[in-house]
Order: sequence, then structure tokens, then C-alpha cells
Amino acid sequence: MIGVEIPVMRKTSAHFFNEFTRRHGDYAIVGLAAQAEVEKGVFTDFRLGFFAVGDRPILARAAGILLSRAVTPSLISEASDALGVEIEPQEDQQASAAMRRHLAKVLLARAVAALLGRPELRHAGGAV
Repeated sequence: MIGVEIPVMRKTSAHFFNEFTRRHGDYAIVGLAAQAEVEKGVFTDFRLGFFAVGDRPILARAAGILLSRAVTPSLISEASDALGVEIEPQEDQQASAAMRRHLAKVLLARAVAALLGRPELRHAGGAV
């Protein structure tokens, strides 16, 4: 017998998933699955799982910059810069490494904005 235990989500839990593709149903150019604990507008836990930015999904350490601090556009920019150094995207027929790095930063800003319920942060750190 095989079983799976899934913990009950706490009221402070929030999740985000998004990806860039050329067309619906295509493989992702870049994607992000994020999980966070948010208390009083601050991340107490934040995990970013990026995919299609390397040969395997990565749990980005750049999220640590955003923990237990008031999130501002400059803080997102700092996390974005750290993410840009941390990931090493591969280039292929879908996208250059630079494009993948940029799209990962865009997803980071979008995730932060969505998880905190602060749409004004969606374009922080140079994200479009």
C-alpha cells in the first residue's frame, strides 16, 4: 500500500504558478512555482521553484532576500539581481539565455506582487 499525506494549508499560505510559452500547450520557455507564508504583509517563508532555466528545476536562493522584510521595489530589484547571477539558463531554438534570465526576473516580480496582493510591485526591478 502506498499513501500520500498532504498537510492542511494554513491561512497564511499562498501559492503562485505561471510560465511563459510560445503557444498554449507548448513546453515552457521559463516557469515558476512559488509557495509562501505571508504574515502582516511580510514573507515569513518563500520558496521559488524555477523550471526551464537549466537542465533541471531549481529552488532559487534569491527568495531569501525577501524574507522578514518590508518588500519594496528596490528589494525586489536586489532579489532579481541575485536571481540573475544564480540561474544559468541554457540557450536553444526557443530562447536565448539572456531572454530566459529576463523572463525569470519578470516571473519573480509577478509572484511577489500576486502573493502579497500588491499589484504595484508587478513591474518592480525592471520587469515588464
